[in-house]
Amino acid sequence: KTILSRAGMSPEDLIVVSFNNTIHEVPFYVAVDHESKNIIVGVRGTQSLSDVITDMLIAPAPILWGYPDNFKAHKGMLAAANYVHNKMRRIGALEYAIENWPGYGIAVCGHSLGAGECPHSILGANNSMSQLTMCIIG
Repeated sequence: KTILSRAGMSPEDLIVVSFNNTIHEVPFYVAVDHESKNIIVGVRGTQSLSDVITDMLIAPAPILWGYPDNFKAHKGMLAAANYVHNKMRRIGALEYAIENWPGYGIAVCGHSLGAGECPHSILGANNSMSQLTMCIIG
């Protein structure tokens, strides 16, 4: 309820929220912003010790989907992005939002660790979205 009241949202606008916070698992949410006509994917940045450990896993790791075979990414950020991506897919969060709010764009927002995950977490989403916006800070 606190998230909804602070954001000025109704319960049906919050599609999924995950507070999981372990190594490679970061808090995120998917919501609908009717004012901007966007489906919002928000990924939290570094805040906990688990996040710091994820940040420190800097070895390059192959990206297994969405990029050419020789592309690599920060191992910790990629693992966390895979968590967000896979959880959204299992739940069907983006598909649900795209089906129920056709014509809305997708805005992916993240700070710090969340910023590093944003590009990877959204790949593989339904390409019927009208617009993709990324807000990546720090």
